[in-house]
Order: sequence, then C-alpha cells, then structure tokens
Amino acid sequence: MIPTPTPTPVPDSTDGPSRALLSAAVAGLVGLGAPSCGSPQSGVDGGGPHVISVTTDPTMTADAFSALCEGRGGYLQTTAVCAGSNSCKGVSFLPADSTLVEHSCKGMNSCGPGLSCVELPVDQGKTGEAIYREACAICHGAGSDSSHFALWVTPGTDLALAKTAFLARSPLYHESMVAFGVHLAAPNGTALVAMPPFHERYSRKEIERVVRYVLAMPVDAERLTISGWDAGSP
Repeated sequence: MIPTPTPTPVPDSTDGPSRALLSAAVAGLVGLGAPSCGSPQSGVDGGGPHVISVTTDPTMTADAFSALCEGRGGYLQTTAVCAGSNSCKGVSFLPADSTLVEHSCKGMNSCGPGLSCVELPVDQGKTGEAIYREACAICHGAGSDSSHFALWVTPGTDLALAKTAFLARSPLYHESMVAFGVHLAAPNGTALVAMPPFHERYSRKEIERVVRYVLAMPVDAERLTISGWDAGSP
C-alpha cells in the first residue's frame, strides 16, 4: 500500500525548497495551464489552473509513484532538466525533496528533474477494435486492408529495422506514444506532428486495449511523404 502523504506548511523563508517549489508551481501553472483548463477533464469550473496541495512523503519512491499513477488511471511524464510542462491535471513528484504537488490543470508545477502523473478520462468501456477503427485506421490502415497496421517511418529509414524495433518495444512504450503523441522535426527545421495525443480522449484502460489490438495485427512498415522534406529542402 502506498502511504498517504501528510501536508506540510510552506516555510516563510525563500530559501526553503518547498517555498521555491510552490513559487515555481504557481508561476508555471498560471503561465502554461490556461488553454486547457476549460475542458471537462481539467476539473476546473472557470477558476483557472491552480495548485491544490503541496505535501511531502519521505517514503515515496519512483516505483511507488508509478504505481500510484497507474492506480489513478494516469500515465507518467518526466522532465530531465528544469524545464517543460505536464500535459494535464494530476500530481507531480520531485524526488530531490520528496515533494508531491497536486495540480488542477496542465503547466509544469515543479522544477525538474521529477515525475508527473497525467490523469486520463474515465473508462467508457470501448474495445481495442472500436478505438482502432474510429481513431487509428484512417492513418494506420494499410491501404484498403484495415486488417494490417501501417507503421509510418521517416524517409531514409530502413523498413525492416523499423518494424523489428516497433515490435520489440514494450506495451507501455506504445501506450505512452498513443497517450502523448509523436512530434519530430524535419532536417530543414519544420516541426512535424507525426501523431496527435489521445490522453484527453481515452482512458488508460482503453489505450491499453487498443495497443493490445494493434500488436496482434500484421505490421507493414511504410515511408511517410513529407512536403519539402522528400523534395530535398535544406
């Protein structure tokens, strides 16, 4: 059982780590969270993004936080440096001072490195096949054969190696890609959204189901056609 963290007061001294954390939390949430806080998933009714609580739990570990997140129906995000923003409401864990920050909406609420649990919608019970057909087949259906999964790769990629790497990845790896999407950049610097995120549309259980469904399908690796990239733009 994961222990329940106990609230701790934020010290008046600006040198205290919890005070610094709360300052970063408020600044990050107010600066980054507003665009999605009107959505039903945000849990905010016109009040804007905010920090719900700041607690400490010296017994919390990365593994325990991962289990806590899974129990809440969420997925983990992490930042390797003091930068970034989490995708939506949830709780974040800063191992350096055992601090947990519960927040109402997206916007990084701590200065990394740390872990953020992004909560997903309630499970609607959709099957993997139903989700694949309504959200995936339009891009990943291999031509007119919807029984095959088209694995899209960037120009110049070895198709056989790409397929091998795809099938070797863990289910959780694929689930994270479905939840948070895939973003790349072309050699000329053009941003490329290879796949949109679905963490605001489906529950964790539904994402798990569609990943199981896809991994049971025959996979065909195919190269993307990207305007300006294939034409040899610098």
